Amino acid sequence: MGVYEDLGVTPVINAAGTVTRYGGSLMNQEIIDVMREASQEFCVLDELHEQAGRRISQMLDVEAAYVTASAACGLVLTAAACMAGTDPDKIAQLPDTDGMKHEVIIQKLHRIPYDQSIRLSGAKLVEIGDGKTAPAEELKQAINDTTAAIFYLANNKDHEAVVPFDETIAIAHAAAVPVIVDAASEAPPVETLSRFTKEGADL
Repeated sequence: MGVYEDLGVTPVINAAGTVTRYGGSLMNQEIIDVMREASQEFCVLDELHEQAGRRISQMLDVEAAYVTASAACGLVLTAAACMAGTDPDKIAQLPDTDGMKHEVIIQKLHRIPYDQSIRLSGAKLVEIGDGKTAPAEELKQAINDTTAAIFYLANNKDHEAVVPFDETIAIAHAAAVPVIVDAASEAPPVETLSRFTKEGADL
């Protein structure tokens, strides 16, 4: 019997792809071997994060990278970064956002169960659109002095009732507002990990 059977858990055949509820993905033996080797020594985790992020950013040809425990954790951290930046006092203040930009604009058709992760950072989600027409003008009008970011769901970018990605980038950057893209369901291929930043996404 395998480890899942020992626990009374039923293994499944995953035909859905890299879906969180099924464990995301399987690891090849090379990765398992490296993880096993790393587990036999201690290190300063801050240094490990810094070096791993630097290596990954070089591989993907992006400005920076950070390893998180999950895509949901990534949403928490990106929202927090958009609100607090690199200010240690603001970072320590979260999830209290008093005095900070704290609103994250999200289109109705980009709402997903995982967008709760954004609210965990202390951010307030501002929903726009009716799910019938692309709310480009509403997006422009929703941006104000408290807007911290705009959230964009990659796997629903082609819907006719969604503001196109390139237009969203243009609107956001004209107002100096960063765009957070959730592309967790888009990988593989590995190119997805840098595609959206090259097209204008900030995080």
